[in-house]
Amino acid sequence: MSQVEHIFSVMCQKILSEGNTITLEKVINGSVVDKIPANLPGFYIVSEWYADIDRTSIDNLDEIAFYIRFRLKTPSRTIKFLDGNIKKSEIYSRNRLTVSVPGILVTESGIHFILVDQRDLNGRWKSVAKLPFMIYLKGKDAIKTETVSA
Repeated sequence: MSQVEHIFSVMCQKILSEGNTITLEKVINGSVVDKIPANLPGFYIVSEWYADIDRTSIDNLDEIAFYIRFRLKTPSRTIKFLDGNIKKSEIYSRNRLTVSVPGILVTESGIHFILVDQRDLNGRWKSVAKLPFMIYLKGKDAIKTETVSA
């Protein structure tokens, strides 16, 4: 069996789903906080995965499950596991996983990453994506924004 491939992962605050269609609202790439430490509100991580697989030729579908987990990497390189985030999913040719993260306590400003990890067939974890988001301290960190007009 071939390994499941990561296609994309996105953090957002709201998801609208209708059949096979999904709309991601309020995609997260940063936040401004009044003070540090700060509790960030809950959000979702949506991941899309692909496997070149014929499920009809497999006797035991449990053997083709795959596992992912999410970790937070801070600017000081501390890594924290997000609570209850190891997810098991059966493999289909396309797999969309939605994970609800109840919130994160951040203890420093700067660029943070959500690391998307996948367990390989030998049981080892490997990072397959880094989702960056910036934590700005209000009144201290410069916020560079760009206005785009239609």
